Amino acid sequence: MGFVLDGKLVWSKGWGYADVARKVPADADTAFRIASMTKSFTALAILRLRDEGKLALDDPAARYVPELSALRYPTRDSPPITVRMLLTHGAGFPEDNPWGDLQLGMPRDAFSEFVSRGLAFSHAPDSGFEYSNTGFALLGRIVENVAGTTNEEYLTRNVLRPLAMTATVWRQSDVPPEHLARGYGRKRPSAPGPVVGDGLREEPQLGDGAYAAMGGLYSSVRDLARYAAFQLAAWPPRDDPEEGPLRRNSRREMQRGWRHGGLTVRRAPSGDLNARAWSYGYGLGSAEWCEANLVVAHGGGLPGFGSYIATSTRLRSELSRSFLRGTYGPLPSCRAHTTRSESSSRAGTRRSRRGASTGPRSSTSRPRSCALTSTSCRASSEPAGGKGRSRRRTPCAVPRTSPARRESSTSSSP
Repeated sequence: MGFVLDGKLVWSKGWGYADVARKVPADADTAFRIASMTKSFTALAILRLRDEGKLALDDPAARYVPELSALRYPTRDSPPITVRMLLTHGAGFPEDNPWGDLQLGMPRDAFSEFVSRGLAFSHAPDSGFEYSNTGFALLGRIVENVAGTTNEEYLTRNVLRPLAMTATVWRQSDVPPEHLARGYGRKRPSAPGPVVGDGLREEPQLGDGAYAAMGGLYSSVRDLARYAAFQLAAWPPRDDPEEGPLRRNSRREMQRGWRHGGLTVRRAPSGDLNARAWSYGYGLGSAEWCEANLVVAHGGGLPGFGSYIATSTRLRSELSRSFLRGTYGPLPSCRAHTTRSESSSRAGTRRSRRGASTGPRSSTSRPRSCALTSTSCRASSEPAGGKGRSRRRTPCAVPRTSPARRESSTSSSP
């Protein structure tokens, strides 16, 4: 686990073993499978291509994936699926966890054939949110067809290396053995290895194929801290020169909630009502509730692994003691006393009433920002395949178990 403050990894800690059999301790340089946290990287590739003028988000996806041209829509008035709908889980595909996780190693030719046979819908495109790994596999194919190289190679060359994320790779063979985290299951048919302690069996690490765009990356806490700092550096809007593989305004765009996911109202232990709204941007989720104005987050889960990242762009006072409780256990968070740093209309009104300058803010006045990154090996006892559809989940966790997005190895795959 690591904590990023003002763009720097200021604290990290590992618990337990990355390799139980060899008793190799986990630390900030241990590489874990981060699963669906990969989605924001694929979204970043799409936005980079958009900024280069090579595609438009409101273009029909079939323009870049010809296999979608013969798709049969659920209603006559269904709009064509666009790139933006895929980015925001709004294409109308049914949630495909945990099935989608197990397709990570699907060959590209097999994926083309799969799409050509037609895809199922749960509702008309652009009429609601439903989490789809297949949608992000299609985004990976768009990157491949537009850039002329695989999504993995494009991201490695244009994003991971410029950000010095040298420990972030796509294949297990590219992780130095001394830094590789091994996932474990308990009484699971998908974990056939020998018992290594307390009933744990090592899970097989899934391959790198057509579905890698939705969940294929390995990364470490140290590398994810660099990525969190890069996302946080998009705030506030300012005149500084651009740095990094994606423009600041495009990073702010991907953090914005584009598709509404839900609103819940609950009574806190104090008796006060607490409303929470969540939405999905481009590969990232966002949540706002009474105690925190905005947290941008995403998690990930595969058999044997869990990961999570949460960011806030402004600290209003000292961090409070709290926990994000989800599938992966209690995670410390920077939740309460945080607010978005963009100049909203209300904030702008307050500044103007105080006589504050309405001109661009310089980097010297940048508010403090924080991020939590967490990666883990985890053990569970349920079959990876599960029966029926998994429960619909939100993409970012909150300080309550429900309705935070669940990505256990039973419905595994943020």
